[in-house]
Amino acid sequence: MKGPPYKIARAFFNYAVRKHLETQDLGWTAEQEKRAQDFAWHHHFKLRAIFHRAVEEGADQIPNWDKYKGLVDNGLAYDEGDVEDAKTRFKSGRQRVGRPCGDETTSEEESEDEAEEEEEEEEGVGVGEGVGEGVGEEVGEGVREGVGEDHAQVIRQLRQQLNQETAHQERLEHELQEPDKYPYSFWPSLPWDPDPNSNAVDVSTWHYRQHAQPNPNNFHPPPGYDQALRDWYQNRREAKRQWLRTRPEAWPIVDESRWHGARFLGYGSYGSAGLWVQVDAQYTILDRMVVKECAPRDIEWEHPKNWRGKLPREIKIHRKIDRGLTRVQKSNLISSRGYRLMMTRRKFRLYLEYCPLGTLWTAAGDILDIHRLRRWDEVTLEEKQLWDIFTDLVNGCLSLQQVNQPIVHNDLHMANVFLDIDEEDGGPTFKLADFGRAFYNLNDPSTPGHALENPGEYKWGPGVVTTRYAPETQPNSATTIDAKTDVWSIGSIMWSLIVGHEGDHGPLLDDETPVARRHFDAEELLDGTVFRAARHYSDHLKDAVRQCLRYRKHERPSLEELWALIQDTDKPAPPILPTEGWNLPHDPQDPYAVGWTWDRQRRTS
Repeated sequence: MKGPPYKIARAFFNYAVRKHLETQDLGWTAEQEKRAQDFAWHHHFKLRAIFHRAVEEGADQIPNWDKYKGLVDNGLAYDEGDVEDAKTRFKSGRQRVGRPCGDETTSEEESEDEAEEEEEEEEGVGVGEGVGEGVGEEVGEGVREGVGEDHAQVIRQLRQQLNQETAHQERLEHELQEPDKYPYSFWPSLPWDPDPNSNAVDVSTWHYRQHAQPNPNNFHPPPGYDQALRDWYQNRREAKRQWLRTRPEAWPIVDESRWHGARFLGYGSYGSAGLWVQVDAQYTILDRMVVKECAPRDIEWEHPKNWRGKLPREIKIHRKIDRGLTRVQKSNLISSRGYRLMMTRRKFRLYLEYCPLGTLWTAAGDILDIHRLRRWDEVTLEEKQLWDIFTDLVNGCLSLQQVNQPIVHNDLHMANVFLDIDEEDGGPTFKLADFGRAFYNLNDPSTPGHALENPGEYKWGPGVVTTRYAPETQPNSATTIDAKTDVWSIGSIMWSLIVGHEGDHGPLLDDETPVARRHFDAEELLDGTVFRAARHYSDHLKDAVRQCLRYRKHERPSLEELWALIQDTDKPAPPILPTEGWNLPHDPQDPYAVGWTWDRQRRTS
């Protein structure tokens, strides 16, 4: 393979891709390599600019293009339609600094970049045997030196334009690095409301930033490890109790002397949640609510993407839901009762409705046990019950799309779905919760900034590959995250309920490959050969789940299409299964129900 310097930018790029793929050992065919090359080259303006500049400077080494290697590494995700779409955007002439990936606008005129590539192909530079090697000596020299004078002039003009726009982009990036005024402009204006007087630390901060759990040192515990671990658990229990002893600390300040922390609900990397009850003099419960305290790390607190309208994004999402939707529209969404922003301490509290039946993950625990015991042929839920859950999940996501700026949940899984009692029929109703990763776009899709914002700001960061989430949320993805991302997550939840398994790798094909890894055929998912419980459910239900889990986003149904599919009155009647049905984890003597007497000694942590 001949190496640099090159006189044709595409040839230089093809060489760089070939060298990169040699280090990856992906085992791709020549066709797959060509598709990945074609998509990456046509998809991104700034990638091409790197190699045009390298050619102009006569570089004899591959330039730094690490930022865009993910476009090539994700090559198996592209089909011929994706490549044609990229070429269409390329030909439109709209790929510029402000819109590096272009848009869907088509044009009959080819850009000067396309003219250069066609000339290159005519001279014998391509993929496979024609990428800098395997071309005749005369042809190779023609590619490097035999360019017509008119065409050379066009290339010189194009390179001058690319250099000008690249320099402009560098100036813009330098300006963006200039420090914002402090306090930052996206924070609330001064003066800030005072923080509460309580010194209690939420359990998330206690665990992840102050008192790391003792490490057994690769299964060879040091002397005293067992006692250290017991002490750590005891101290964590005390941290939970201390946190529950705080008041709700709502804003504006009101008398909260009758509010008490009654039950610790859980915590994660960025926050803790607990149940608070309001009682009268006889300790009869008058009201109750969940207090969720969020304490983002400094890098998150100081990042503009996590703020909207001078509020943390999660608070803003709740405000848009509460103000923009009717009570009926919000029936499948957790309701908010307000918030308290603590700017000095860099945290906030949300006050939310309480769902006494817990999460879908907890309620489905009996089903998940089937996987752990590898008894995959047992069925716990009637199909009608699965359709009811399906309906509530889709309705909740549809409601998020009905606010004035449509919201994508972006973090749907069983632990973020809560159960409540339907006031009309007494059965369970399912509500979406935890909007910490939810977002609405700052830029309209037609504006230049949209391609930079989405998916870049909302997908998982470098090094975080989690197949529990949709393919377009993965670090190397260049696909926009939108409502069809939530459709994939709904399909993931339904798959778990059908087969009785929710693991770290998300839904699995029948060869136990994560669904989020590749395109699949219908017979590879839910055919009942491995996850045998799937055999008990109708093809109509399984086909709906397969459609939701399609690898390519454009092949999935929209939320509206999914709703119509669920409501289809012509679908076959669900089979009657050998199960007693949904066993609600409901204690009729809920110790925290309004009207009951609260036992202060029963405060749980």
